Amino acid sequence: MAIQTTELGIVSIVPRGEWNGTTAYQQLNLVSHNGSVYIAILASTNSEPGTGLNWQTYWMPLVSTPVSMGDWSNATTYNTLNIVTNGGNVYIATQASTNIEPGVATGWQNYWDLLIQGYSGSSGTITIQSTQWSSKTVSFTVTGTTGADSEAVTFSPATQQDAAILNDADIFVSTSGSTVTFTARGAVPTSSVTLNYYVSR
Repeated sequence: MAIQTTELGIVSIVPRGEWNGTTAYQQLNLVSHNGSVYIAILASTNSEPGTGLNWQTYWMPLVSTPVSMGDWSNATTYNTLNIVTNGGNVYIATQASTNIEPGVATGWQNYWDLLIQGYSGSSGTITIQSTQWSSKTVSFTVTGTTGADSEAVTFSPATQQDAAILNDADIFVSTSGSTVTFTARGAVPTSSVTLNYYVSR
């Protein structure tokens, strides 16, 4: 009696390491790419998982981990769960894209979610000279503010000396509209103070 045999092919998952565009992948091959893990559902070569219009024809994502990509660039192709900063805000990609600027491009919400809202894009540096203090106060205008109720101004020291002044609470910051006033609680600083400022929503 003849015994009938059936070719089953690959019947178990085969780890293949980091995805490579020159490697021929078979069904059930397991790869990692851009912080995510994918399993092949069809054979392919140079079909990059997580990128392009048809990648889901060949790959199924198994494990995804957010990947920080730094500042957004119009020359970079971003994949799902890539995290970028742009205009002081932090965004996470919901699908692959190239040159879709988060927070700016028409329809950007189809590709990005806002994770952290930072400053509105208005920033600068203020240097207070020792001779500028008048009755222990110095005032200047911050570009980009629309009022104390909708905007806040935060400052960061540029030097260790400035940090000591802030940490010692020698300077009090108050906002009124677009005007920021520094009031010296103790003695007026005898040297210049340089601060970076950011306008927050």
